[in-house]
Amino acid sequence: SKVASSEDAEIGAYGDGGDPPEPEELGVTTTPTVSGALTNSERWSGEIALTDTVTVNFPHILVIDPGTTITVPEDAALDINSIIRILGSEESPVTIKAAEGDGAWSGILLDSSAAGSTIRYARISGATYCIQSNSAVDDINNN
Repeated sequence: SKVASSEDAEIGAYGDGGDPPEPEELGVTTTPTVSGALTNSERWSGEIALTDTVTVNFPHILVIDPGTTITVPEDAALDINSIIRILGSEESPVTIKAAEGDGAWSGILLDSSAAGSTIRYARISGATYCIQSNSAVDDINNN
């Protein structure tokens, strides 16, 4: 068997245990990007009003907490090229909807590089498509 050190630690992409770091371990900011590409991993909560498309590129992660409400302007999208974790609950779903008075927003686009994303208990409305997955293997349930 192969070892990483004299202490017989396992070899793996993420070291002992093989699990990727949780977002909290990555220096996540709680200040939301409301348009453009994230420059850090982010955790959103409360009321978020996007002003244009928000893009999540590797290595950044976007985590959306239970009870968060996000309004999205016409034709804007959440464009995910990394990982998104929408963590609503039955008691406190995440709501993503069109901005008041605007037409349809585009939706959540999960690129193939978004594999491993999670969307749970999300109430998505006013979008051209709610969730579009391009060959990404994701955990999408209770929506």
